[in-house]
Amino acid sequence: MLYVTSDLHYRLDAQGDKATENLAQFVNNRSTRSDTLCIAGDIGSSDESIADCLALFAGFKGFKCAIAGNHDIWTEEGDSLEHWKRLPDIFLKRDFWPLEAAPRVLGNLGLAGTIGWYDYSFRDESLGVPIEAYRAKQCDRFPGIWNDALYVRWSHSDESFTALTLDKLHRQVVSLENSGASEIIVLMHHLPTKKLLLPSWLVPKAWRFNNAFLGSDCYATMLAQHPRVRCVVSGHSHLRRTAEVDGRLYAGIGGDYLYKDLLTWDGKRIKRSRFS
Repeated sequence: MLYVTSDLHYRLDAQGDKATENLAQFVNNRSTRSDTLCIAGDIGSSDESIADCLALFAGFKGFKCAIAGNHDIWTEEGDSLEHWKRLPDIFLKRDFWPLEAAPRVLGNLGLAGTIGWYDYSFRDESLGVPIEAYRAKQCDRFPGIWNDALYVRWSHSDESFTALTLDKLHRQVVSLENSGASEIIVLMHHLPTKKLLLPSWLVPKAWRFNNAFLGSDCYATMLAQHPRVRCVVSGHSHLRRTAEVDGRLYAGIGGDYLYKDLLTWDGKRIKRSRFS
């Protein structure tokens, strides 16, 4: 059984922490040595909270892996890229394989992973917002600012970091194909396709502006060229969503700051559980 969760945001809210602890107890108690646990980013907001969160899953009996989310690389000083590069050591110390560092083959199953990112391909052209507002991550027509503008500090543009993660993911998938994996599961934090977004008529205009920072279609376009990719699971949006794109399953995990969602995959179908 494959268990996937994300957006645990540990040490941010007491109620959310309790939900994470209940989820961890559930999967620890149910796990067997043949099971796999994946955490798709936004684990915590500091090295300490990330390590504390991963420690909750010490009782999981099978293979464990994790990727970073945007919150995991936030910093008020220093460089987010260097912080991102330090995370594999934190993961390994808690017995989680850093999937972004290298893919893994488990029997005939291949696992690939990336934080992903965004290049504004999810933007709603009908809003008429200039590209400069997306780069600034705020618009005078809508309240607030997308917090990556404040806490992601690096020399990359959003487009260049998206291209970097796309290339790394492509090389991982090719590596898994060459290794003989007959089925590949891809784990992402940001969304790989806009088909995991809510229909625009359900979303206020301010939220539709923020959709631009949820992911990029470039990932689904690349993955469409690799028929062994069976399922792509992502977090970030806090939406429970499922879509079929080019014959493969795409699933948004869900979860929020107060409650946490767990997705299970038995190779044929998805089951969802919620913890509070």
